[in-house]
Amino acid sequence: MQKLRGLAESHRATIASATKRAKDAEQLIKPKEELLKKRTQERDELEKRVYLMRQYVTLSKDLKTTRQKLEEAEKKLLLANDKASHLEAKLQSLHAESDTLESKYQNSRRRHNELISEMENLGFN
Repeated sequence: MQKLRGLAESHRATIASATKRAKDAEQLIKPKEELLKKRTQERDELEKRVYLMRQYVTLSKDLKTTRQKLEEAEKKLLLANDKASHLEAKLQSLHAESDTLESKYQNSRRRHNELISEMENLGFN
């Protein structure tokens, strides 16, 4: 019986020792878990920053390309405006020339009609 008691106490001591070591291990693990959690959050933030930086680079390239295309379109528009101004000036010149010719035609026609009237008055038919 004494032997059983000694054995039971030995088991209790072993269990108590194991329990104490388990608690100590848990206490050692908690800071490591917190550190791991913190590092995981830092990694996630860094991955997010890398993703955003890549997007920034891509968008910057797209913006640069868009600006270049816009500058090219602006140059083409300026060229088209210059051509339109030139054509407008040419059109105004042609209108002026047309008005001059119309005026000369009307004067010639009036003069022709006057001459015909004069000839009729003189007896020429």
